[in-house]
Amino acid sequence: MPRPLRGLKPVELEAFLAEPRVARIAVVLADGRPHVTPVLYAWDGERLQFSTRRRTVKMQGLEPDARVSVTIDEERPPWRGVLIDGIVEQLPHDQAWVAEALARYIGSAAAAVYAEHVTRDEPDRVRIAVRPESIASWNLGKALARIGSKGGFPGARS
Repeated sequence: MPRPLRGLKPVELEAFLAEPRVARIAVVLADGRPHVTPVLYAWDGERLQFSTRRRTVKMQGLEPDARVSVTIDEERPPWRGVLIDGIVEQLPHDQAWVAEALARYIGSAAAAVYAEHVTRDEPDRVRIAVRPESIASWNLGKALARIGSKGGFPGARS
């Protein structure tokens, strides 16, 4: 029986979540269909947070059911990733938080302009905080290197 994939160590997990990546938020809509949407996020060491408008499809899934799954992963080796299952809490929009959260993606000046824009032009904006109930992670590169220890697989690294 193969050994399970080894996940990220706690320090690796924190570093991975601190990098500017795209998270995919999965919700279940009222008719039972799943819905997945990409978001830019901030991780504060305890919660994953993002900003959105109240009238989005993802909010249609979050309003009646606060459960959510979030995937953050790499599309290239070493193919690391994190899966968070959690409960969302709606927080008030905060222009300063939006600017700070986006600065790691687009720089401070552009983030400040964007935060000012959404505060002025999108009054239905809300901040969502996902409090994890479970976190799973993987590092497929390490697993492939371990499995193919006689030279490994192309692109795999540990």
